[in-house]
Amino acid sequence: MLENNQVKEIGHFRADAASYQYEVVKLLSQKVQYFYVGCRNSYAEKYFTKISKWEAMKDAPQGIIEVGEIVITPFQKQARDAGTTPVPYRLIVKRKEKQDGQTNIFTQDAYGYRAVLTNNFDLNAIEIAQFYNHRGNMEKQFDILKNDFGWGQVPFSYLNKNTVFLYLTAICRNLYRKIVTFFAGKVQALKSTDRVKKFLFRFIILPAKWITRSRQKQLRVYGKINFTP
Repeated sequence: MLENNQVKEIGHFRADAASYQYEVVKLLSQKVQYFYVGCRNSYAEKYFTKISKWEAMKDAPQGIIEVGEIVITPFQKQARDAGTTPVPYRLIVKRKEKQDGQTNIFTQDAYGYRAVLTNNFDLNAIEIAQFYNHRGNMEKQFDILKNDFGWGQVPFSYLNKNTVFLYLTAICRNLYRKIVTFFAGKVQALKSTDRVKKFLFRFIILPAKWITRSRQKQLRVYGKINFTP
């Protein structure tokens, strides 16, 4: 399809672990300049303990994340069976300490690992890790639109009407982000990254009931919002 649309050059290609296959990596090596493919831990975890140098990624939203790298030559058997020479690639590995402290039986430490295979030997490991993270960030945006703003079940039977619906709900998502960011700076229980459901139960919805006091009906609200003016 890219060739039919005269797209002759692709600079960077990112994909998840479903593309960690010999045929896919071989095709990417021929068609794109640089590729970044997520690795299945079952295939790459044998390399994790061989990395001796780890560098902390600054300003990581998920907490302290360390990044390391090692040069590996994957798919050696598949390459030999196909009559080609195995090619070395960089394995960029991210690790984060587990909250439960449970030790990994293979690495003998309490870290969760994620790895990315790439043919880019120009950028440093942290730059590649940050660049690959953008793919997951965009995937999360579609998850939010699908589950919080109705993209999972469009309401109309006509494409033009559904297109308007998608545009409007995308605008609502941007407005919501602005609103929740504003109130997160004033309410301790809120975070700017809170989804719609959490925002409702922490800020909009409070349990209450009508009670009789001094022969009068009064609304008793259970809970308190710590609001900073």
